[in-house]
Amino acid sequence: MLYKLFAPRRLDSVDAIRCLCCSEFLLWLMEYPAMAFDLVDSHMYCLFEALHDTSPKVRECCLVGVSRLCTTEPRVQRACLQLVKKYKQSVLLIAVADKEWLLCELAIRLLMSCLRDSPGLLSVEEIATIEGLMFDQNRGVAQAAAEVFVHQYLHRKEDEATRIRRVVTFFKRFPEHEHAAYLVDALIERSNVLLAWAPMVEMLLKGEVEGEKEQQQHEDTIIIELLTQAVKQAITGEIPPGRYTKDLDKRAPMAGAKQTATQILAPVMAKLLRKHKENIVNLKNLLELPQYFELEAEECVEHWPQLIKRLQNIFYHQRDLTVIRTAAETLEKINMPATWQGIKEILSTAVTSYRMELRNWYATARTQATNKSRDNRLIERLQLVSVLFRHFDLTQCQLLPTALQSLEQCLSEAEGRLPRGTIHLYLEICSHGLMWEQRIIMKDAATAEDIQERCEGLKATLTGVIRMAFKVLKSMPNRSFPYALTTICDLFVLFGYHLQQHTSAAVRSLMYQPTIEDFELLEAHLMMHLFEAEEPKELLQEHAFDELHKKRQALAGYCKLVAFNVVPVMRFRFVLQFYDKFYDAFGDLMRSAMEKALDVNATNYGMTLMHTCLLVFSRVMNGEEQLEDLLKLAKRLAETLSGDLLNSRKGVLALHRAGIYFAAQRQENSLVGSPPQSLLYLSVLEKFVLQLLSQDKIVILKLLSEQIPAELPSCRREEWKPLECYRTALELALKFSCRRAEYEAMEQY
Repeated sequence: MLYKLFAPRRLDSVDAIRCLCCSEFLLWLMEYPAMAFDLVDSHMYCLFEALHDTSPKVRECCLVGVSRLCTTEPRVQRACLQLVKKYKQSVLLIAVADKEWLLCELAIRLLMSCLRDSPGLLSVEEIATIEGLMFDQNRGVAQAAAEVFVHQYLHRKEDEATRIRRVVTFFKRFPEHEHAAYLVDALIERSNVLLAWAPMVEMLLKGEVEGEKEQQQHEDTIIIELLTQAVKQAITGEIPPGRYTKDLDKRAPMAGAKQTATQILAPVMAKLLRKHKENIVNLKNLLELPQYFELEAEECVEHWPQLIKRLQNIFYHQRDLTVIRTAAETLEKINMPATWQGIKEILSTAVTSYRMELRNWYATARTQATNKSRDNRLIERLQLVSVLFRHFDLTQCQLLPTALQSLEQCLSEAEGRLPRGTIHLYLEICSHGLMWEQRIIMKDAATAEDIQERCEGLKATLTGVIRMAFKVLKSMPNRSFPYALTTICDLFVLFGYHLQQHTSAAVRSLMYQPTIEDFELLEAHLMMHLFEAEEPKELLQEHAFDELHKKRQALAGYCKLVAFNVVPVMRFRFVLQFYDKFYDAFGDLMRSAMEKALDVNATNYGMTLMHTCLLVFSRVMNGEEQLEDLLKLAKRLAETLSGDLLNSRKGVLALHRAGIYFAAQRQENSLVGSPPQSLLYLSVLEKFVLQLLSQDKIVILKLLSEQIPAELPSCRREEWKPLECYRTALELALKFSCRRAEYEAMEQY
């Protein structure tokens, strides 16, 4: 049977048959291991030949089979090892370049298994190529590559400092990745080298060696980043954003990691911050560490005063915004009775210094028309207040009304107006102020306090802030566009429909109802600055990173309106028409909003996709755009419905029905036998056939037959091709479905 059936059919054209033959070879060799030695030159190689198969399933079967054979008796292992050496390049190609992540992982694990028995199996270059996969997007592949790295460099009995330097040296060999979080995630469960936090701290606090200062500083930067990412992952259990894994929900913090990190790092945090205060990257990473400490631990309480002093020093001597924001996040995390006095002093000093700087600015503005250093000092103090206001309640300082007045002055044309660089900061302060005021009112409403008058005042302030934000959007569209649009969208959500569910009439009155003109203005600016300003490829260039970040910030604000059902989802079609063209730049933001919209109302979402395609279809009919572009867009949009076919069922049905009615429309003066003018739209609907449930395909097929009869004039067959293709797609899907009997009965009828 093996010789006459499975050996010849291993080259069959059907993937499943080739996979079956591959499995049979494995079972034969596992069942009769004594025969494996005699079959090396005859049939064991058939298993390895499958490495070159075009089917991923066959290649997977081969890799699993060879891996299992490598765990059998020694003679079979040696035979397998000889064949692995012979087919080494094929296995390496799968490990490094295969499109299937599972196959890459299996290939790396096979090589690792053989590497233990044959250390010289791979060259230095080949091992380096596999080790580079620790930065791969897939977690399984990265961890498999980490096993190779650990086997090569970290299995020796060496002191922790030497092992840490080996990891640092490896990281320096791959400067193009610059993603320490991926490296930590790959290694942290394969080796304890990244959990050796005490040796890392010793290395960081060690004095600089004469003549090696620059090299040591570079190594310190890498160690700090590795330390921060390792502490974060060990304590939170979170894997890095963007890394794919099948067991995302099963991640758990490491036992005792928080206590260990607190005991080792809390006593030395102030020293580390002082030593690395000149390096922005180091400072940002170090400032993140206290967020993961056990705040009530004795080691923390004892050293909080020193840390508070360092944070205060950072707030007033650092200019980098990312550092200031991280410091503010840390300050919020450690907000507890032992630190209240120090935090209160920081907040009070920040507000007082801003007000003093503002008075100084007004005083000098009367005598000097322009003064850059004066403007910069004001912006720095205002920036600090804005960052702190985001994390702490500063409503008692009455910042909201004064910020609104200052914003009006910034936009005035009078002499002595505040610098334009403060506009987005005043917008942020107004937004934070409204957020805190609403939170306080909601809390007071729960205790049955009379809040009617306060709600009326807050509603008036809210209206004023939104009015000023729209004014910023119109008058300064280029510089302050993302800040103004984000502020408007956040306030629309914050004071949206959810307030109507509140039991207090005063709280319900806070709801802000945007007008159609508001939405149209937001969409016009999105079109102007996002989709019509630059080509998608230009946005993805390295030099355009900051610009891309601002545009993503603005689009994220508008997507919130869709996700929280503030804007009618049908309006989202103006954005979705660019989903395929700008997929690399903005696709994740649009996809997230679409998933939320689908959950809110599947029917409305289906009709939104229908009208999105219609927008592009109208340009195709006018010759302004290619049909291929529309079909690519339709395919992308169809993918958003594939996740849960039951949940999206109503939307898919609505889309197909509306599309058929549209395609079947005829003009009054159309010729007999000619196709409807919009029949081409059925080519778009064809991309959504796979999203229909089997029972719904029958319904849609009946509707199609009713609206557009099946008899096609032979002389115009090419013009009726969209109908033929759409009907054929539905019929083929039914023939291979569980409803084929119903389809055959309908066909006979």
